[in-house]
Amino acid sequence: MTVWGKISLLLLLSLQVHSTVAEINIPLEQDSVRWREPIMIPNLTVERSRIVRPKDTIAYNLIKLLIDEEALRMSQMEQDFTYRKTDQLTISLSKISKSTNFLEKIVPFFHDYTRKSPLTQEEIIPLSQRQRISKMGYNAKRRKTNERVYYTNLVGIDADFDLGDLSANLEQLFPRIDLFNNSVRILESVFVSPLSPKGENYYKYYLTDTIISRGRVVQVVEYYPLDYAAQTFKGQLYITATNPPKLLRSSIQVSNSTNLNFVEDLHIQQDFKEVAPQIWHKEREVIDASFKVYWDVLSLEATKERHFDDFDFVNPDPELINASNSFSSEIKNGSGENGVVNSMKAEELLSTTEGLKLFVDKIQSNSSTGFIMDLVEIFSRSYVHTSKDPNKVYGGSKFDIGPIHKTLQYNSHEGVRVRLGGRTTAFLSKHLFFDVYWAYGLIDEVQKYDVTASYSFAPKRYFREEYPRHEISLTKRYDMFTPGQTFDIYSRDNILLDVGTSYLTDRSYRDILRTTYTNDLSQNISFSLFVQYLKDFPTGDLEYMQVMRDETMIKLPFITDTSFGVQLRWAPGERILEGSMQRQSHYKRLQNNVPVIQFSHETAFKALGGDFNRSKTELSVEQRLWLGTYGRLDYKAAMGKIWNAVPFPMLYTPPINRSLVLHENAFQLLEPLEYVMDEWAVLFTRYHMQGLIFNQVPWLKKIDLRGVLIANFLFGNSTSKNSQATSQEIFVLPTISTEMHYTPYFEVGFGLENIFKVARIDLYRRVTSQGPHSRSPWAVRGTLRLKF
Repeated sequence: MTVWGKISLLLLLSLQVHSTVAEINIPLEQDSVRWREPIMIPNLTVERSRIVRPKDTIAYNLIKLLIDEEALRMSQMEQDFTYRKTDQLTISLSKISKSTNFLEKIVPFFHDYTRKSPLTQEEIIPLSQRQRISKMGYNAKRRKTNERVYYTNLVGIDADFDLGDLSANLEQLFPRIDLFNNSVRILESVFVSPLSPKGENYYKYYLTDTIISRGRVVQVVEYYPLDYAAQTFKGQLYITATNPPKLLRSSIQVSNSTNLNFVEDLHIQQDFKEVAPQIWHKEREVIDASFKVYWDVLSLEATKERHFDDFDFVNPDPELINASNSFSSEIKNGSGENGVVNSMKAEELLSTTEGLKLFVDKIQSNSSTGFIMDLVEIFSRSYVHTSKDPNKVYGGSKFDIGPIHKTLQYNSHEGVRVRLGGRTTAFLSKHLFFDVYWAYGLIDEVQKYDVTASYSFAPKRYFREEYPRHEISLTKRYDMFTPGQTFDIYSRDNILLDVGTSYLTDRSYRDILRTTYTNDLSQNISFSLFVQYLKDFPTGDLEYMQVMRDETMIKLPFITDTSFGVQLRWAPGERILEGSMQRQSHYKRLQNNVPVIQFSHETAFKALGGDFNRSKTELSVEQRLWLGTYGRLDYKAAMGKIWNAVPFPMLYTPPINRSLVLHENAFQLLEPLEYVMDEWAVLFTRYHMQGLIFNQVPWLKKIDLRGVLIANFLFGNSTSKNSQATSQEIFVLPTISTEMHYTPYFEVGFGLENIFKVARIDLYRRVTSQGPHSRSPWAVRGTLRLKF
């Protein structure tokens, strides 16, 4: 045997010995824990290039003991306390070596502002940084944590694009992570926690080492997913060798085989410390993620860092501890720094933003890059600023022109519809706001308009819609309306929604005068009161034919309705993030897993100037239910009743979507006005399976398709007060319309989402038999949505 052969054999034998038994002997102080026997590490084998270990029951028993101890601690926690949280998110352009020549032509000064990546140690360019300092208060009696924000700062190329929406979404993408929960939400996905009681069904645990960390004897437990395609992690847990054991550190990595779009790498590290006798709390949390969009066309890195310090168990702030709102703010979103902020930067809990500010200023002062940023800003916000003051956020614009995407529309009645409008901002007045638009159809040659004046009792920073809303508004509007066709998520002026709906000829013009009072009482409760005068003029094929008592018919040129009502919204547990706009759109964007319950009631009287007496009541609930590795279920249920005899234009027509663009919470195969009723119950359900099925098919797994099951149900009835046979207020129904008499309607669908990571296509089938005017029992809908 050669010399090299002997050396190789010696090394191999040495490795074999050390892979079987690991011993460590250290001198222990008097307050140290009792030393235990050496850890026996299971022998390793290799099977198909994958490390395989037998089941390690010692490791799992240690994990179970840790979980039980945390559950016991939380159940017995009776001490209120406060602490400070420092939150910083940095987004950077990565892999710049591949595009150095391009960057040097566009931004030749970028070399002066690069830094090292925490993930790859390569050069990256910081593009945006968000900072926030909060005071947190834990109420032991209510098992609730309140947060009060007293400093925020946003610096970067997206500072003028973010209306609060982007920050709110990023907060949801990188939320605080509690491994002792059953599931962990991050990047719009739900993962099973390795410290969940059901973790043994998803993970393999191995006790692999004993080390000294931060002056403590620590046992290292490694965990791996049983199914690498499931929404699971892999990593290490560092557990103190004490009785009871405590979690000192966790290291988490998302498996590369997990079905996450655009994510190349994701690491999470958490450090814990003893903040009071027998009380442990998280000290630091760092999330490092790298993303790429389509073959490295764009590569980004994000680092979310949180620090927790300044714990106070002796004199906690009682106002914060007992606050009714779980989230509040004492800041005006300014960037003025104080001694606390400067000291935190000195301690490296917050980083300085001067370099990023200079980098952004140079980009904006450059004619070519400044023009590109202006275009991005216009299309991302859909508004054009009329002022570009570099020293003010959003350019200090007092009036914004837009929305740009609502400029053009087409339908068979109006033809090409041109719309121009805009809104005032808080730079003009912090209390008084105006929203206006003017529209004109080239075929009907009718001018439409909307003028809304609002007075906010609370001063706004930039825009009227900012939370919280406490305002009174007056609206005068004249525009076209399509009965039954609903647009809850997108605006009716979006031209894409006209694709597939231009054939609808049952339309009307509505002249509306409305006063509304809106008040966000808290993050969870809001309400609005309104008084409205409406005059409705039928047009196209729609006619209002009233049958008189002598059985003659009169064609009415219009009908009038004067009503007042209330709308209540309750979302128990909902949190409105700092800077968010109106809570309804906020919920639509973030889809929190809290139920949103809404109640509305409106009443009309002839004595107020209308043609009819009527009352209408409706109750709805909407929620997203996370099902762990099995995906999620979205649902919306509603029920309502009209209590009086009313003409058919005032009857209930279910929400319909005849556009080719997908619009959820609407029936895809009904025609507008196909069914009318005065009692109704609707249910919309969507089950997003994630990769539950397609991840099991080898050739489909590679393209990351995700399945969606849809079921929409309607049950309606027309009582004797509003039946054509017995009603005292008979209006001839349109030929397309049918009364529902305890009639069910049902449609199902199957969708493929994540097509090319951005597209979704649904196929719908009408289960209920077709009516005499139904078009087709099949329908296809599609949309583009960027999702992780």
